[in-house]
Amino acid sequence: MKKIFIISLVAASLTIMPEGFSQGLHTSSSKATRAYNEGVKAYDYLDFNNAEINLKEAIALAKP
Repeated sequence: MKKIFIISLVAASLTIMPEGFSQGLHTSSSKATRAYNEGVKAYDYLDFNNAEINLKEAIALAKP
């Protein structure tokens, strides 16, 4: 019974807090960060063409 409770607790915590496992951004370029955020915003609004353009720009700006 105790094992089932522990497994249930772990499973519940993994589904409640998935952003705890995300990595975050690894760039110091504010232009790349801005382009990335705009790309994510466009993707959220299902504007895939602008999302692709902004995310590709973010990648290009983040490269050293």
